[in-house]
Amino acid sequence: MVPEIVGNYVAGNEARDGDGGGIYYRTLDDGAVIRNNTVVNNRAGDHGGGIYVWNNNVGALQVEISWNLVSGNYAGGKEGTGNSGGGIWLWQTQAWVHHNTIVGNSGDGPNNAYGGGIVMEQPGNPTIERNIIAFSTKGGGIWCGNGATPMIRDNLAWQNAGSNGVKDCPTWWQSNGNVIDDPHFCDMAGGDFRVASNSGVMTHPAGPMGVYSSPGCGPVAALPTTWGSLKAKY
Repeated sequence: MVPEIVGNYVAGNEARDGDGGGIYYRTLDDGAVIRNNTVVNNRAGDHGGGIYVWNNNVGALQVEISWNLVSGNYAGGKEGTGNSGGGIWLWQTQAWVHHNTIVGNSGDGPNNAYGGGIVMEQPGNPTIERNIIAFSTKGGGIWCGNGATPMIRDNLAWQNAGSNGVKDCPTWWQSNGNVIDDPHFCDMAGGDFRVASNSGVMTHPAGPMGVYSSPGCGPVAALPTTWGSLKAKY
């Protein structure tokens, strides 16, 4: 039976020396759904601090990962594979990853190129769309490599340590409707990852991004800046 992992609160778990701190899924079968879950503050010693998906088959695994909050998870990357995947780690998949808020995760390793938000590796063509990928504390926003050729479109990235894209997808955020913008979370410090009513998350042409389809608070004021301060960032 192909599982549906739906509507769960998965928090504070640890795979001390292994993979999949929050959700671990390793299978031969297509069609699993991981949807409407809150996956927070889990730890994996190796890969996939929040969600880990591994394909045991020859072809690329079809799985849907959608409408999840994936926050504050950690992956250690101890095996030296070159990636860790603090939020989500995918091996040889045709995954459809959409409408997730992936924020504040850490992909540990010897440098900032290990994948803090999402890692995709081995041959496959995952579709990554309409997600918020923000504030990764180590490892970058999205890591792809070793044969993974994802379609990455209509996502929002913001302030991911180690850059928003690493390995074979370093500039994914420059095209296909992807944007760099502050998501304007209502209360990130308090764990409220809904967004303000004037957030660009709500007005993107492809429709709302992230796990919440409507604003969680009123508008936030835009901070004044100067052309000189913008240039200094680049």
